[in-house]
Amino acid sequence: MDMIEVSTIDYLPGYRITKSLGIVFSSKIMNQAIASDNTNIEEMLDTARQEAMAETVAQASRRHASAIINVRFTTTNLGNNMIECQVSGMAVKAEKSMNKYLVKTDSTLMEFLLNHYNKKNVKNLLKFKQVSVNGQVISQFDYSLKRDDEIVVDRNPNNNSSLDIIYEDRELIVINKPAGLLSMAGGNEKEKTAYHLVGEYLKSKNKNARVFIVHRLDKETSGVLLFAKNEIIKNKLQNNWNDIVYKRGYLAIIEGKLKKKHGTIKNHLDESKTQMVYIANNGKGKLAITNYKVLKESRYNSLIEVFLETGRKNQIRVHMQSLGHSIVGDKKYGATTNPIKRMGLHSHVFAFVHPDTKARMEFKAVVPEEFKKMFK
Repeated sequence: MDMIEVSTIDYLPGYRITKSLGIVFSSKIMNQAIASDNTNIEEMLDTARQEAMAETVAQASRRHASAIINVRFTTTNLGNNMIECQVSGMAVKAEKSMNKYLVKTDSTLMEFLLNHYNKKNVKNLLKFKQVSVNGQVISQFDYSLKRDDEIVVDRNPNNNSSLDIIYEDRELIVINKPAGLLSMAGGNEKEKTAYHLVGEYLKSKNKNARVFIVHRLDKETSGVLLFAKNEIIKNKLQNNWNDIVYKRGYLAIIEGKLKKKHGTIKNHLDESKTQMVYIANNGKGKLAITNYKVLKESRYNSLIEVFLETGRKNQIRVHMQSLGHSIVGDKKYGATTNPIKRMGLHSHVFAFVHPDTKARMEFKAVVPEEFKKMFK
């Protein structure tokens, strides 16, 4: 049976794991001494990993598995020029958790679903609100369907439509935070936060799971937001933040057009008692450096890409205001227009060097549709 997917995480997006078939494992030992001038060690390691992975997949296939999850790659120096490459994972059976259907003739919801599922399954799908019609969850069995209605059946118990997960492994989880959602509670907003949603999601898979916030985005800013699953990795990330983070990119829609299409803004920022961030004089405050370039322009607005060298509170918002081109929807920092009904700031890329593995990790969040529509 062909593998659905080989996954480094413990779930398969779009699939529901129905049975665990046990650990699959393979290893390859290579001799560095045979490396020639035309073959470097990295190429040999890569070949060894691929061969070990192929054997692991073959093992899973013999068990009639649909996929391998929790895949781990380990390289061990055995001494005497010998290196062992190991691959391990959990073989599982999985089935699609989401199916889409198009209604061809008028009928009731029950009648339609019985064409695809048995009666017991249909009752459970409706009972647990796993059926939607044209984007609306429907549990009424005699709900009337019309030709060209779209039916979605989602049987994934961990599905959370309000949580857009970009990446997840044993230690980290990265989401695409929507605009209007707090990163973490500052007072009475206990439930309406990204922190709470991530915590609920993790606890749905493991009741003892914990989540730790690593950095924040402003409430009205959307995009890449990183969380840690244990305090050790959270502290390593935060304690080495300035050394390991090498890319913080944003897209911003600003009012008007910039005369200078690219440039760097460098000054010091301070915060008032009323939590307004402002450009400080005489060297007071904290150094803030913002690099920007114009990507697109319309009659009244510009789409710019911004990369931060420092990460001060409200930095981009204050710097754009200082140029006389506030971010749309940002009334706090001088905006007079709000054409997309939200603040026009989106964290589209974030990258850092993992403090333990030293791997370069880069995460991207898709450009919001409202941004695209502004510059068609």
